[in-house]
Amino acid sequence: LGNVLVTISDLRTGIDNNSDNIADLYKTVISTANDYYSFGMLIDSRSYSSGTGYRWGFNGKENDNEVKGIGNSLDFGARIYDSRLGRWLSTDALANKYPDFSSFVFALNTPIQAKDPDGNVVIFINGQHTGSGGTASYWGEYDTKVMTALGDESARYVDGALGGWKNTGKEALKGAEVGGIIGWGGAIIGAAIKVAVSSNVNMKVRKTAGEAQGLKDASDIYANLKEGESVKIISHSMGTAYARGYVKGLNKWAKENGKTFNIEYELDVNSFQGADLPIDKNAVKISQNKTGGLDGGKSITEAAKGNSVPTVAPVPNAYNTSTKEDATKGHAIDKMSTDGIPKLGNGGVKNSVELGSNNKGKR
Repeated sequence: LGNVLVTISDLRTGIDNNSDNIADLYKTVISTANDYYSFGMLIDSRSYSSGTGYRWGFNGKENDNEVKGIGNSLDFGARIYDSRLGRWLSTDALANKYPDFSSFVFALNTPIQAKDPDGNVVIFINGQHTGSGGTASYWGEYDTKVMTALGDESARYVDGALGGWKNTGKEALKGAEVGGIIGWGGAIIGAAIKVAVSSNVNMKVRKTAGEAQGLKDASDIYANLKEGESVKIISHSMGTAYARGYVKGLNKWAKENGKTFNIEYELDVNSFQGADLPIDKNAVKISQNKTGGLDGGKSITEAAKGNSVPTVAPVPNAYNTSTKEDATKGHAIDKMSTDGIPKLGNGGVKNSVELGSNNKGKR
């Protein structure tokens, strides 16, 4: 739910156990530790704050401690929330979508299972990773630059690599176990086949998973869009195929529920297996593409450095916004330009984060 339970300072305290003026171990410094009642009020005997504490709290939102005391007033951007009352202090701009509920209730009165995001949304779908999937850290500030260019400031992060290398390795081990019956050679062949057929390396697997996640996320995304707002999607590497499925899932949910998603824009960057991913022109209004010049498996040396990934290519029928500077760059997302991204945004709360299904509470 994005609730901040513990924050740890980057400082550390040395412990000298044998009085030789050399630290034998280090103790972490805890800035804050919070336990909450269901609607976000701090439990008095189970909350701790050191110094100025930490500005973020319940649902990952900013505490406005000067107004009503520590943790009692939270700024969600669009509205102010009182965690003691469990109520908003103003009406919901989306009240017409919930005629059966008071416009002052928080998260439809289900705070244990639901959070209350901000509305405007740019969905970031990452590629292969070692643990940063579904979080802002994967993007290396590229997400912030894109949102500035678009004019939308609220993000949702989704893991388009199904767990990253952990998924790839897990499937490889399954294949090796089966093939290992006939020796090491069989184990290697079994692992390779399993990775190619069943892991996140397989395009169909990613598209299918994306569609399932899109179906799952659609109602929440739709409920938090104001009239006239649109969805924008940014994908990288493996995430492009996942994004195709995700868009399909959103539109499938909309059709089944008599709704319409305005999926206005998609930018695919350094798309893995990109040449095999045609654009569905009826699903996304504006499709753009960026590809680093070193990418695509053109050089074994660059591949060894991590600058080049085989099969990376521009997505057919998407408008190419790659710059001359991009031609000197490789696969990493944070090095790519944001040139050519149109100003399509609806505003939103700057730097707010609408946690995606795979975020697990991380920013």
